[in-house]
Amino acid sequence: MSAQLNPSLQYRCMNEGDLDAVMAIENVIYTHPWTRGNFTDSLKTGSHCWVMELSGVMIGYAVLMAGAGEVHLLNLSVAAAISTAYGSGVGWVASFCNILLILLKK
Repeated sequence: MSAQLNPSLQYRCMNEGDLDAVMAIENVIYTHPWTRGNFTDSLKTGSHCWVMELSGVMIGYAVLMAGAGEVHLLNLSVAAAISTAYGSGVGWVASFCNILLILLKK
C-alpha cells in the first residue's frame, strides 16, 4: 500500500530493504538509537512500519503497534538533514502523524 499527498512526498510500508536508510537516520538523530534488530523484529512481528519519502529519498519512518482498539507509537523519526534544509521537523512529524492515522483506519 502506498499513499501520496503530492507528487514528491510519499508514504509506504517499510521493508527489510529499507533498514540501511532507517539506520542511517536513526544513528544520527538519537543518542540511544534503536538497533537494526529492533526494526527487524518490528517488521517480523507485524508492527505497522512506514517510511516517508521526499522525491524518492527516505526522510522519516514510523513504527506503531496496534491492538485492543488502540495504537502505540514506538518510533517516529524525521531525518535531521530534512529539518535543516526545510525548517522545523515539527511540520514533517505532524504531516506523518496525520497520514498514519488515515492509513491505520483502512
